[in-house]
Amino acid sequence: MLGHFALAGLGERLAERVLVAARHERLDEALLVGFAGTEIMRRLIGVAQLPLVYGTDTKRRLLDLSRSLVLSPSQGLSCWQSAVGSSSLS
Repeated sequence: MLGHFALAGLGERLAERVLVAARHERLDEALLVGFAGTEIMRRLIGVAQLPLVYGTDTKRRLLDLSRSLVLSPSQGLSCWQSAVGSSSLS
């Protein structure tokens, strides 16, 4: 779900609410964040690509975000704001 939030351009606040709920359920936050990064990559460059109309710069920011989420999941959403921001992607 978090990966799709990033692809939809939803802000960090909504993603943080999901993580709060995950903590409440005692889910592994790093695993959840890592899966989000994998889902972003899969939907941008994998076999299950979405027909997104984003420009190259936006897709690059999303791929950078996905890389950070996969390689450093313990950092949580610290890199989310710079890639997604609080408003829609363009």
